[in-house]
Amino acid sequence: MSVFIVAFFSFIAAYIVHFYWKVSKYPKGPLPLPFVGNLLQFPATHIQTFYDDLAKTYGPCFTLWTPTPSVVITDYDHLKEAFVTQGDAFITRGLRPPETLLHPDVDTGIVFSNADTWRVQRRTSLKILRDFGLGRNLMEEQVTRSVHEMLQQLDNIKDKMDVDMYWPIQLCVGNVINESLFGYHYSYKDTEKFQKFVMIVDRHLKNLTGRPQLLIAAWPWLRHVPIIGEMGYHSIKRNIKDYHKFIEDEVASQIKEYDEHSEPENFVHAYMKQIKQAGNPELNMTQLCASVLDFWIAGMETTSNSLRWHLTYMMKYPEIQDKVRKEIFDVVGTNRLPSMSDKPNMPYTQAVIHEVQRHSNMIPMLGTHFNTKEINIKGYKVPTGTNCIGQLWSIQRNDPVFIESHKFNPSRYFQADGRTMDKAVLEKTIPFSIGKRNCLGEGLARMELFLIFSALIQKYEFVPKSSIDLSPVWGGVLTSKPYRFVAFFTFIAAYIVHFYWKVSKYSKGPLPLPFVGNLLQFPATHKQTYYDNLAKTYGPCYTIWTPTPSVVITDYELLKEAFVTQGDAFITRGLRPPESLLHPVVNTGLCVGNVINESLFGYHYSYKDTEKFQKFVMILDRHLKNMAGHSQLLIAAWPWLRHVPIIGEMGYHNLKRNIQDYHKSIEDEVAIQIKEYDEDSEPANFCACLFEANQ
Repeated sequence: MSVFIVAFFSFIAAYIVHFYWKVSKYPKGPLPLPFVGNLLQFPATHIQTFYDDLAKTYGPCFTLWTPTPSVVITDYDHLKEAFVTQGDAFITRGLRPPETLLHPDVDTGIVFSNADTWRVQRRTSLKILRDFGLGRNLMEEQVTRSVHEMLQQLDNIKDKMDVDMYWPIQLCVGNVINESLFGYHYSYKDTEKFQKFVMIVDRHLKNLTGRPQLLIAAWPWLRHVPIIGEMGYHSIKRNIKDYHKFIEDEVASQIKEYDEHSEPENFVHAYMKQIKQAGNPELNMTQLCASVLDFWIAGMETTSNSLRWHLTYMMKYPEIQDKVRKEIFDVVGTNRLPSMSDKPNMPYTQAVIHEVQRHSNMIPMLGTHFNTKEINIKGYKVPTGTNCIGQLWSIQRNDPVFIESHKFNPSRYFQADGRTMDKAVLEKTIPFSIGKRNCLGEGLARMELFLIFSALIQKYEFVPKSSIDLSPVWGGVLTSKPYRFVAFFTFIAAYIVHFYWKVSKYSKGPLPLPFVGNLLQFPATHKQTYYDNLAKTYGPCYTIWTPTPSVVITDYELLKEAFVTQGDAFITRGLRPPESLLHPVVNTGLCVGNVINESLFGYHYSYKDTEKFQKFVMILDRHLKNMAGHSQLLIAAWPWLRHVPIIGEMGYHNLKRNIQDYHKSIEDEVAIQIKEYDEDSEPANFCACLFEANQ
């Protein structure tokens, strides 16, 4: 017995000596205890503030023991040195339970794989994303389609004084990734299945952050110990099993529909094509399911969470919400949704998105990186085989480039001109990480954030039902507190503000009203005298709104300056209905008509048989007279009004019916001349000349 006791205490003493010898080899941090390290010092939640406080004492690179060592990096320059400059040493992830429970098999997929497995999965997935549409119009079309569905759903909500945006945003983002992976959308009328798996993933992420989980990550055998194992491992495993089955079933369904002779319709099809073509053993069904699983979570959870943060900040800072909306109206207007082609012209909206991501800091820490060789991070030596954690929360809160970083200030991203992005500030805004293991879906996520956020602000004004508290909810990632919104249609109020802002940019004229402009002031006839009288009040160049702006010029010198000196800028005609119902207009008496008729078609009308000629002259006469009414002006401003019964009949359909016989006459005359055309003879008229030129 005495020998056993001596051996036991000798082992303990040797372990303690060896433990503290190891501690001395790492960057300095809070003193750990043998066997438990710093676990007893860890808070239950908001670990990011615990790390941030330690950085103030131990510097930007320190070690925590759980009881295995993890080096925490809290400074941008040190993180860049490690993950970028010496990035090859950090492409490995520490594969420890319970994190690895996300996949049914270890070392699969993209997030929790290493070495050749990781390289092949990442390279293959990137190729598929690029070939399948990332960076091209196809992916933007998918996002825009999902946005349309969400807006329709929101429009159908009767009580817009009490709106919960959680599921509309979740489904909008989820449908983008679901269509990319599996080729279909979930209906807003049947979301039970979708909601079930979202909640499974949400529970999984929250369940990864407790002390039992840290203990099992340090000593995996503890998962067999009843209470600790149940809390930190088995409950997580049971929860995620249904999600594994969901992914496997979806993949199996797509494989069943896959036709190797057709172009891939989604990620699963494209991956199957790679399996067939590449012949690489790393490309297989297990890896396909794991990669799809990674994309489904990463492509939905972070983006939807970020969008909820965006709306929360817009409610907290309504003046910034208004400024974003004004930029959207200036660049995009209200008749269509924002597109990626608008993005370069919307710097303030971009700055707001960057600042929400920085200030919300929703991903406070990067996943652990495992160095494969000893490295030196600006004087801090890190032995081989150490888990390194990038603390984004500290970088985006404390870096000197973010002046008064505690304040929410989108303008920090601009240079002095107020429009050009400040690259130094932008460089250190890294919500998608840096280095070789940065977020694979960054391009898609940025596209979704811009298109969905700008569409929501364009369409609605978001007003909180209670005061806004920006302190986050801890759950592995930092989420915003749940708020119910008052979602006002912004169209009417915002249109009026935008309308009069536009009016201020034009030559002064009679004050227009929103929606109708100056239409109510227009006389039914003799508009020329109306325009002449306005010139006496507003000068030789003024604006009339119908409700779109038309600048009227009543002076020769100004007209010559516009149409002659700057004539190249005025060679375009505005093609608006009902004007556009008429193509070539010929307004003649018989004498003049015969001149133009012979030029066009090569023959005269006889004075003894003018019935056909008179018929078409009367059609044109009615057409020109019918162009001048209020109904026509309204339809010219809002073409969709042609579908409104009375206005549409008077201002569009009546004109269309009248002019159709004229169209038929012209088409018949042209057809006759083409039939008589002889390519071996000189062209006899305009039709023949034009036909010859097109041969």
